[in-house]
Amino acid sequence: MKSRRISILAFGLAAFFSVAEAKNIPDPFSMVIYPHKASPVERHAAEELAEYLNKACGGNVLCAEESDRPSGGTAIYVGNTRFAVSRNLSFAGFSPEEWMIRSYPDGIVVAGGVPRGTLYGVYEFLERFAGIAWLDEFYTDIPKNNPILLPETIDLRDKPVFRYRGIYTWHGNDQTRRFLFRSRNRENIFFEEKLEDSLQAAIGHTPVLGSPAPLNTLFYYINEWPTTGFEECYSLDEAGKRVRPTGVFGPGQVCFSSTRARETFAEQMIAYIRKDREKAPVNYPLLYNLSVNDIKDICHCSDCQERVIKYGTQSGGMLEFVNAVAQSVGKIYPDIRIQTSAYLVYEVAPEKGIVPQANVTVRCSPSRWGSGFDTMRSLTIPRNQKTLNELQKWSRIGAIQIWNYWVLFGDNPDKNACLINLEAIRDNLLTYFDLGADYVFSECEYPESTTFHAMRVWIGYKLKCNPKQPLAPLITRFMEGYY
Repeated sequence: MKSRRISILAFGLAAFFSVAEAKNIPDPFSMVIYPHKASPVERHAAEELAEYLNKACGGNVLCAEESDRPSGGTAIYVGNTRFAVSRNLSFAGFSPEEWMIRSYPDGIVVAGGVPRGTLYGVYEFLERFAGIAWLDEFYTDIPKNNPILLPETIDLRDKPVFRYRGIYTWHGNDQTRRFLFRSRNRENIFFEEKLEDSLQAAIGHTPVLGSPAPLNTLFYYINEWPTTGFEECYSLDEAGKRVRPTGVFGPGQVCFSSTRARETFAEQMIAYIRKDREKAPVNYPLLYNLSVNDIKDICHCSDCQERVIKYGTQSGGMLEFVNAVAQSVGKIYPDIRIQTSAYLVYEVAPEKGIVPQANVTVRCSPSRWGSGFDTMRSLTIPRNQKTLNELQKWSRIGAIQIWNYWVLFGDNPDKNACLINLEAIRDNLLTYFDLGADYVFSECEYPESTTFHAMRVWIGYKLKCNPKQPLAPLITRFMEGYY
């Protein structure tokens, strides 16, 4: 047990301290203190810290409000406490997920930005110094009844590398369990899932994507139109017929050259934003998706085809449409960014004549059914050069975001058996970081037939916070803790 504890400690401290620099402080945590009039996140963070320290140490760590703090004992101060203020600490300039851990002779401060910085600081403390790991939704590895070793001095400050991070995978039906697990591993894109208000407040969740949906939104907009009167706005098929989409799989798209469609979409998006902010005047989304249906159909009308010639690709006319909507929306809501998708026949970047507006970001979705991307391997290998070239082209003309794939799709799910693509996941996250992406969302389904599914998900969470960290210690930590 002793040797296992040392290996966990070495992993936790490796980024900043050697084991030799650490010291054993007997019973250092008699109290966890949160501020008077603490926010729900600060209160939740303090409770999480006290609970897991008790589980790890087998002790009786008190969790109390600062105004009720008992005298004596050493405390960890969570959030914007008077103790932190008395040390001239201010967190006003921290980004929403930025955290700080700093030690003083008479206490430790764990705090950060609003809304999630303080909570993320607590989880960093528990992982780094108590060796705790939330390895899947149903199992947390907690080295118990061992002394917690701390460095002589702690002065850490950091935040996740990617601003938006999410994985689409299987979770159980217990909402609280699954969202706490994902929060503890610093996921913040809870795709198409609604949280209970109290849980959302506790974990500081800010909805990432606004109404009506997070992808394939052309259908959702068109679905609100009257059944007649908008025929000119539908895409023209090869037979010369305007076809109204009946779902996210088409048929068809929208006519990207239609002035009326652009104006109508802009009016609808403005209405969606207004309603979202009426429901949540403070905690509202800042990204709105406007992207193609999940089908390769294009508009064959002469105006749309002229734009293919003008811009060199199908994506040029699509981007012109999105830019027009973004221009109208930006006049009323300048803080909003509109996310569109470079997907399927729209995956290839425009060759000339157009770039995304400043309030438009392109969510690139490189795939084997689009650019022929071998999604299970690194973008840096020769067979994936075509896909990498397209991502680089998009990044040169504007801001990009990423939707990527960590499993293979098809009728036979067993094709994922014995497929362990962790090196490719890490390599590609590094590439996305180098290209300036601030959003990475990954599909990782088929838990029943995918080798080491839980490890892939957990390591994926860790790499999205910091893709520069070495892979081997993460694998070792998971294997030792899980098995």
